Amino acid sequence: MNGYVNADRTGWTELRVHGVAGTPPESLLQHPQVLRVAGDADAGFYRRRYDSAFVSADSSVQRDEAYFWGGLTAGGAQRALWLLLMPFMLANVAFFALPERPAENQRTRTKNVVRRVVEALQRVFALSITITLMLVCVQVAMDLVGWQCIRSTRDCTADTTWMQFLAWPWLATPGRRLAVTALVPLALVGLLWWLGRSTWLRLEATEVPAPDRVDAVGPAHGVVPASVGNAAKAADSASARRSLTPLEDRRMWNGEEPVRRLRVVHVSAATAVVGVFLVAPLTTSLARIVCVVLLVLLGVTAILASLPSTGRRPLPTAAAPSDRRVDRYTALAAAPVVLVVAGGVLACLADERDFRDEVALPWLIGTMQWLVEGQLALLLITVVLLLMLRRWSPEPPKTQPASDRAGEPVGDQPAWHGLAAAGFMLLALVLAGGFAAGIGIRVADLLGTPTAYGDDDDLFVVPTGYFWVAALTALLAVALLFLVARGWLRLRATAAHVAEVDVPPAYRGTVAGQDVRRTAEIARIWARAQISQTGQSLVGTLLLCVAVGLVAGLILYLIDQQMLQNHARWLVNIGTFLVGAFILLLLYLGRQAYRNPAFRRTVGVVWDLGTFWPRAIHPLAPPCYTERTVPDLMTRLRHLGDPDHGGRVVLSCHSQGAVVGAAAVLQLGADDCTAVALLTYGSPVRRLYTRFFPGYFSVTALNRIGELLVGDTDHNGHRPQWPWRNLHRPSDPIGGPLFVIYPPRTTDDGDNDDIDQQLIDPAFARADGDTCYPPTYGHSNYYADVAFASAVARVRELREAHERRL
Repeated sequence: MNGYVNADRTGWTELRVHGVAGTPPESLLQHPQVLRVAGDADAGFYRRRYDSAFVSADSSVQRDEAYFWGGLTAGGAQRALWLLLMPFMLANVAFFALPERPAENQRTRTKNVVRRVVEALQRVFALSITITLMLVCVQVAMDLVGWQCIRSTRDCTADTTWMQFLAWPWLATPGRRLAVTALVPLALVGLLWWLGRSTWLRLEATEVPAPDRVDAVGPAHGVVPASVGNAAKAADSASARRSLTPLEDRRMWNGEEPVRRLRVVHVSAATAVVGVFLVAPLTTSLARIVCVVLLVLLGVTAILASLPSTGRRPLPTAAAPSDRRVDRYTALAAAPVVLVVAGGVLACLADERDFRDEVALPWLIGTMQWLVEGQLALLLITVVLLLMLRRWSPEPPKTQPASDRAGEPVGDQPAWHGLAAAGFMLLALVLAGGFAAGIGIRVADLLGTPTAYGDDDDLFVVPTGYFWVAALTALLAVALLFLVARGWLRLRATAAHVAEVDVPPAYRGTVAGQDVRRTAEIARIWARAQISQTGQSLVGTLLLCVAVGLVAGLILYLIDQQMLQNHARWLVNIGTFLVGAFILLLLYLGRQAYRNPAFRRTVGVVWDLGTFWPRAIHPLAPPCYTERTVPDLMTRLRHLGDPDHGGRVVLSCHSQGAVVGAAAVLQLGADDCTAVALLTYGSPVRRLYTRFFPGYFSVTALNRIGELLVGDTDHNGHRPQWPWRNLHRPSDPIGGPLFVIYPPRTTDDGDNDDIDQQLIDPAFARADGDTCYPPTYGHSNYYADVAFASAVARVRELREAHERRL
């Protein structure tokens, strides 16, 4: 290719990492022509391409480079299908939302046991969400279509064109109809297996750089170290003695083998569920034996899911030894397939007299109700244990302003009163239950009339809980509208307060007082930027309403099980319609989020918050992009900052890229950070991740990043010496401060000798010769601010100053 691309790694390289919007490398580098110098189309490193070296702004002294990882999260419309697996993602995210671990010297046997119990409950809960999805598919395909649709006194094929295949002569017996309709849930199992495996090969199989020293890592919170031979056991023991923060553990992103094992467990359980209900209607002795074996297999998968060893992540090594347990797990995957085939053969060969005479598929409705009750019990126990863990959580370190300017330390209130893990589990349960109720009742309504009771030929029996879930959905929709209205009123009140208290001082008072309308406009912009905090509060209140609704519904159900059926069927109809509309809305949002960059910037941060985390307990959740981005950045930072070539790097991270960059720095360790300076802007670390995931992005972890950048642990509390700056704006709805909230700085203020730098936005007055006010940048285009270049220069200066001190 014609043109010139600087290939040096001497001097300074500013490595820019984008956020959730998937900013193209041309925009990152602010240059129309770029060339990929490392990586691939999904995640690659780019540099500017010039016509010749004589006009190049990149030189042997300094250059810019962009890391584009948008291909891992952005794509075609089929990516929207991942949104339907949101319950899986929420169950997985809950695992990382546990309270912060106490210090090593404060741990007791009781605290460790409680935490392990909570993690085991979460693993079982994640498996139960997979089983819920399979039961819904079994209920729709095998029960409503294959079993209830054709009886001795009823035939759905007469009025439904797409059901004509059930009238084929070969499908004259119930067993054959069940065997054919069982292909639908089995196809779903195959799809989940294929999605899990394809994303596993693409992301989890990425090679993670091995640590140079064993004591450079510590055990990750919730990600249990593996033991492979005596050497690995010794390494794990040494790591435990020198544990620092969870994100420093090299096992964190080494998910190749554990995700494979977890996938086998979940797929085996899903396959066994189909097999159980394929042979459950049969009365023959051989069918009972197959059913018992399948039930035992389900119990085995539940036990394996609860064991930390199933999801155990090994320490990455240059040549990882083979894990024989993988072969055993692979054999586990083959067992339910063989049993399902055997069950299908028995069902096809059985005579009609060998089947139970029941309206609904035997055991199905009872199993679904018992599963929901078990999930609620797991959730209740988890809440109780979380309250204990929250009480044992350490107090965050006190953060004080590090400069002469007035500043206020960032607050550390955990999200949802420290019960974020239970909140995510409840959201997963509600979404899974809503999908089940909406799909089950709508399909039954399409075939006839759904009911929870009665043997009338025109009625299709569905679980009683479906009606209660649908009714609760309708009531929650009303509560949601009320909460949205309340949030809108709160934003209006906030805007009035900001216009009076915050805007005038930021613009030096007298300037803001000259234009009341402009002051009010900026106040509204700044108030809308607080939507993330308002949204967190509203979602927490909605979850409280959900919990109250579940308790009230359970009490009413115990009083009169047929209450909704007899007196409030209209409420059920509204609820099922809302659930169906919600599913379509999810698909639409997913399509828009991955096709429209502006829309993705709005909703993408919430989605990327979930897919940031590795698939630690649910292997069928949407794939984790960080399994690829963190190893990529680690490898590239080592390459660009190689001391033998005199290279130094400014890791320049925007939005979600700041979260990825923080994880990469913590993974590198002190030795590999000696040539790295850090610049973050629009960072959601403190606003979102510290609040929801205090075990990982605590103040201790943020302090640890600064300590690694200067190579020792003697600078805690001396942030001015860290080669790190964090830029944020009062108009930014996503980014925020990390340590201290300083007043917004104008172009004349200069650096405040601390990490956090709040930039004024938008400019207040019109420019000379312009009739329009300056634009509001908010979360985007930090490069346009004059403070950006000065921040780059400042972190480079601090990096070089520290090297001179050494």
